[in-house]
Amino acid sequence: MRLFDGIDAKAVDGFAAERRHWSPALLPQVRRRGWPVVRLNALPLVKVPSTCRRVVCEIGGTSEVRAAVEEAGVDVLAVRSASGVLAFGADADVRAAFENNGISEFDIHTLDVRKQRQESTERGFLLEALAAALARERDLARRRRRGAALLWPANPRDVVWEPLQKLVERLSGAVNGDQDLLWFEGLAVRLGWANDSPWLLIEPTTVFEGVNDENKAAAADFARERTIKRYNKVLNGLIDFWAQHLARNGEKMRALGVQGGIDAVFELSPITAFSRRTTS
Repeated sequence: MRLFDGIDAKAVDGFAAERRHWSPALLPQVRRRGWPVVRLNALPLVKVPSTCRRVVCEIGGTSEVRAAVEEAGVDVLAVRSASGVLAFGADADVRAAFENNGISEFDIHTLDVRKQRQESTERGFLLEALAAALARERDLARRRRRGAALLWPANPRDVVWEPLQKLVERLSGAVNGDQDLLWFEGLAVRLGWANDSPWLLIEPTTVFEGVNDENKAAAADFARERTIKRYNKVLNGLIDFWAQHLARNGEKMRALGVQGGIDAVFELSPITAFSRRTTS
């Protein structure tokens, strides 16, 4: 009705406000198969960092912040925000990265949970830290992608990846024999917010190394051919494997493993979200 000009939408707005009640989905029971269940690709984040280091100094945007960290050669995760530079890492390393930019304040920043409900600097910062923790603790390589992170086996020949190989047959190779364009069975991850809680959204995908303007079409065709026949059984198996592998029974994951500073510590649940039939 809101698409029509001249319509008084007060009644519609009131109806919409009254229809916002909802309840979280219940876990499916094995013996109850009277209604369809959709398994979702979301893992509950049981624990996320609540604080990080804040550095106020004379530096530009996030690209300059990351360049300073790289130049200092320290193991620090950092981004630029309106409050200053937000960082995880050993205090000595954080100071070393930004001491040439005139540090005027060096304290603790509380990560606002409200800013994690939509795309924001803090949400992106937490995703980067979570990707670092997964890579460090779960034998994965990682790369940033806009709004997401790409993860894939650091050593595809390791026995830990045998269950994944049984699902997809091969874990890595060269596209059409081109050794300059390599592919890996991997995962795209991003953060979401639902049921007033943060979630890790996982998407099994093909990750490429060496993509350029000349071979990107070949990479896209290869990825499409490789995944187009992944129907429910295979996708369910992939989500189950990654859920178990990433969460590992709720073991804590540390992004850096540092002492004398602030590290980013996470915990994941291996039980994915499910849909359920409404009762009304």
